[in-house]
Amino acid sequence: GGAGGSAGFYVELGASHPFASSNCYALEVGLGWRGLLVELDSRFAPMYREQRPRAHAVIGDATTLNYPELLGALRAPKDIDYLQIDLDEENGSTMAVLENFDRSVFPLGYRFAAVTFEHDVYISNVYDTRKRSREIFAKHGYIRAVSDVAWRGGPFEDWYVHPELVSREAVEALIALNHFRRREHPAYPGVQSILYKNV
Repeated sequence: GGAGGSAGFYVELGASHPFASSNCYALEVGLGWRGLLVELDSRFAPMYREQRPRAHAVIGDATTLNYPELLGALRAPKDIDYLQIDLDEENGSTMAVLENFDRSVFPLGYRFAAVTFEHDVYISNVYDTRKRSREIFAKHGYIRAVSDVAWRGGPFEDWYVHPELVSREAVEALIALNHFRRREHPAYPGVQSILYKNV
């Protein structure tokens, strides 16, 4: 169940294909969660209607949306179970959305139990997204439970939890479990990463 004891709620920014490599498909179809998904590519719209019936799908630019208005219209709980931000570091959209949340979502009391945030440092770091995102999440009380999750080319994502929504024991267990699995990434000296399937 969700943070409030009922089926969960998610916000999926950069949804892409409705089920292939989707973080939220299993939550929706398998666990009955509902949520907001945002995707720029309109080719997926018919598939969302068919494959993701519990999602409110918005086809549009994630950087320009009024998230407080959308979340209010969907009667989203203040304590939301999962946030995915999977946009493009190299065009600035990842930081633009997070800065929007920093200004207009977090201050309204919306909190997310778990967050996966793609900084994509292995592809691009034009906007210093990795460092700046970590500062924003820390400012709002999030704990970075897993840093620099790696996939294919290199480290691309951090995983956060909100300590008031996820038990401290669970967070500490996750950190401890993954600590010994971390390795220095050969292409990024000084960066300890963990392969996504080892988390």
